Amino acid sequence: RLLLLPSTVEAAEANDIPALQKMFATSVLVFRNPFIGDADGNPIPCSVSNIRDRFPDYFYKRRKKPNWFEDKDFYSEPISRPQWVLCETEYLNCTLRKPESKLRSFAREWGVEPDNASQKSVVQDIYDRVICGEALEENIFSRNCNCLTSTTYGSRRNRAGRLVYTVQRARKITIHGKAGIPHWSAKRRLWPGILPNLTLT
Repeated sequence: RLLLLPSTVEAAEANDIPALQKMFATSVLVFRNPFIGDADGNPIPCSVSNIRDRFPDYFYKRRKKPNWFEDKDFYSEPISRPQWVLCETEYLNCTLRKPESKLRSFAREWGVEPDNASQKSVVQDIYDRVICGEALEENIFSRNCNCLTSTTYGSRRNRAGRLVYTVQRARKITIHGKAGIPHWSAKRRLWPGILPNLTLT
């Protein structure tokens, strides 16, 4: 399917490997599994909580006082279904344009419908970081970016939910929450952005 996209089919038909390498240079193909192993014959759901337990080196050490997000629903919600996705490793800067606008532009560049380009949930974002870190032994998503996810929490009637976003410095991943998109500042040079998915289902 990837080689039949409008942006890739010409190079694929011509067997132009350098052109294809250039097109996919900032992408990685990931299979998201809704389970990360089993315990006593029972599959372990792939949630932020279970990823953190299974791969503690990707997170800061637990404190005596639980982190703010440990009692939120998104902490224990698993990946819903198995899926192949093409993940962009370079973030789309959302300082001046909203994520929805950036995703539409991203879809147009690949020649697909807007629904095929999506924003990651927090569990998808963390899964991609850990699985690629383990497989490639490289933190390919570690950038100077407040990575905006599609996950929100604390929504109430007539009030929008707070945004969940992630930050990765070197190997360590942290989860933050905020009402609205984080602002760039000179003191903490982290740009607000998204790491988009491309799905062809």
